[in-house]
Amino acid sequence: MNDMTPMNPPHHLSEEDRHAAADGTLDPERARDVAAHLDECEPCATDVGRLRALMRHLDDAPPVARTADSLAAMWPEIRSRIEERKILPLAPSVAASDDVAAPGAVAG
Repeated sequence: MNDMTPMNPPHHLSEEDRHAAADGTLDPERARDVAAHLDECEPCATDVGRLRALMRHLDDAPPVARTADSLAAMWPEIRSRIEERKILPLAPSVAASDDVAAPGAVAG
């Protein structure tokens, strides 16, 4: 879904267009329109630049191997952080359940 956002500020590119511009996945026609917008819109150009810098940083970072066990071991700390920041606590049946798998964990 590429929104045909008007190419004159104060209208801005959609989040999808900014991400696609950053990772170079726009089709050629849309890429020309987005490039023209970025030439005229500092906030969008800054955001796309920030996304490109983040992508370069992630590409340069060493890979981190994650196993289901390592993700499951991280879940209690993640759950604790969520509990600290939210308004309502997790329901006891969910918070204490052994059936709740860590996000991304493989059942087995």
